[in-house]
Amino acid sequence: MLLYSNVYYLTMHTLNQYFSRLHPWHKDALLIFLLIILATATRFFLFGYPKQIVFDEVYFAQFVSHYFDHSYYFDIHPPLAKLIMAGIASLVGKHPSITFQYTADGTPYTDNFYALLRGIVSVFGVFLPLVLYAFLKKLFKNRWIAFIAGLLVIFDNALLAQSRFVLTDIFLLVFGIAGLWGILAYREAEPHTRKRISAFILGSLGLAAAVSVKWTGLVFSGVAGYIFLYDAIVQKNWKMFFKRIVGLGAIIFVVYASIMTYNLSLLPYSGPGDDFMTPAFQKTLIGTAASLNPAIHPLSLPEKLIELNKEMYTASSGITATHPYGSKWYTWPFMVRPIYLWNEQFTTDIMARIYLLGNPAIWWLGALAMTILSVWVLGTLFKKKKHDTFFATSILVVGFWGNLLPYIFITRVAFLYHYFPSLLMAISALAFLIWHSLKKFPVLIVALLAIITFLFFYFAPLSYGIPLEMHTYLHLVWFPSWE
Repeated sequence: MLLYSNVYYLTMHTLNQYFSRLHPWHKDALLIFLLIILATATRFFLFGYPKQIVFDEVYFAQFVSHYFDHSYYFDIHPPLAKLIMAGIASLVGKHPSITFQYTADGTPYTDNFYALLRGIVSVFGVFLPLVLYAFLKKLFKNRWIAFIAGLLVIFDNALLAQSRFVLTDIFLLVFGIAGLWGILAYREAEPHTRKRISAFILGSLGLAAAVSVKWTGLVFSGVAGYIFLYDAIVQKNWKMFFKRIVGLGAIIFVVYASIMTYNLSLLPYSGPGDDFMTPAFQKTLIGTAASLNPAIHPLSLPEKLIELNKEMYTASSGITATHPYGSKWYTWPFMVRPIYLWNEQFTTDIMARIYLLGNPAIWWLGALAMTILSVWVLGTLFKKKKHDTFFATSILVVGFWGNLLPYIFITRVAFLYHYFPSLLMAISALAFLIWHSLKKFPVLIVALLAIITFLFFYFAPLSYGIPLEMHTYLHLVWFPSWE
């Protein structure tokens, strides 16, 4: 035991000496390189498996395919993620089999177009720990908090599963966190400089992109609004606050409207989305019955955009169907109900299953860390003299609850993946507390990260769909609600 201890401390001492001699940029480059290697290895392991439709790929792969025959489809979410996938596919000369219909979960894919789409999503999955690293480095001025958070993202099984299939939440998370990084960079830059203006524009574009993937991406814009509000209160400058809010809102509106307009321009023909729209809207689509009716007057572009967004809201809020893997917002931090994504039975005793199931250590410790920070921030809120970390930690608290609490008022079925923006804030809170509580005891940090990594590999068969015997599967399902 003494020998192992001596070897550990000698190794850590040697690494620390080597690392301390590096230039700050080289330190960041080394840590980012490690994150890239680990993220790429985990996201692309067993790439393309299974060659079957997994969960909501049945919708998103179909939506992407419509950009190739230009037939109008309707989705309750904005189109940016689908446009990105279709755009990259078109650039590399890949097209889907238009005759193939993505009809049901578990249906085999007839060509490899799905693999390209999954690859695009997985690349964004690699980006996620990197943008979180950049955001937290900017927020806390501490590369170790940022690095720990990046590792936690990599070794969370739910974020892994979401990064391996044709699903869109990873786009939202990458854009939202990148947007907040831009807002922080703007806040730090010297006034009236190109760097400051560029940072504001880039941050606003990231936030606009998040909203253009899903409306739930508005939570990141809300966090940006909190940053502006905090500065206005501290500096007693409300004129600056309103300028920032108006500027941010204008950029988001213009970008969102432009993306929606471009989306419509790519879908000029009659398609499965016709029935969701009014005859006046259908009049603008080629091949509809309304297009041949001279009594029907077509909508203008602004009217089409307004109708489309109203219909998206109506369809989303009007969902009344339940789902066996739906869950309530207050259960998400505790991961009470994961999502069953895919399965295949090989023999009576051997099967493969994929779940959207997180790493329990990350989710539960993250929930604890966020509870601690929330209590501390509330307790500090009205004190005149605040700790140096108040601003940074309050951003995490606002982001966490800003995403979670609106679901109190949402009656439609919701799922565990709606927790993801809050999860990133909880992961950040956990990384912050790990570093500040244990930085004098690096062996404990290493031990905790080792436990988290072990649990990642322990649950990996349910993330990758690795065939299991029934008794092994039952060991992985800790609670009846996980089945």
